[in-house]
Amino acid sequence: MDSPRTVLIVAPDEELRRSIAFALEAEGLRVATQPSLPANDENRQAGFACLVVDEDALEGDDGRWASLPEASPTTILLVDRLRTLKPREGLSTIDKPLLGQVLVDAVIAAVDCPTTLFGAT
Repeated sequence: MDSPRTVLIVAPDEELRRSIAFALEAEGLRVATQPSLPANDENRQAGFACLVVDEDALEGDDGRWASLPEASPTTILLVDRLRTLKPREGLSTIDKPLLGQVLVDAVIAAVDCPTTLFGAT
């Protein structure tokens, strides 16, 4: 079986990163975490299947905000403040606080891998 593709979690808050990583790893997904968004060329080289980005990681960095769709085929932005978002292909939002399986389901759909592929033997 092929190894699962990696989901990059970007959040300045360490506890939030750990919590999201735990939930996704429990579903059998491979994750990488970091407090800030890497440069675009680093994203392309790493081949992340999906980015999960806390909006707090984008504060004061308009250049990276503008290039989010280029960083990964799919980006899930975690938001808790009102923000005017232009519709972009491959960019979806989920409201914080994260409740239930909403994020896990969105990530699994984003990487186009059914849960059974990673979780069941």
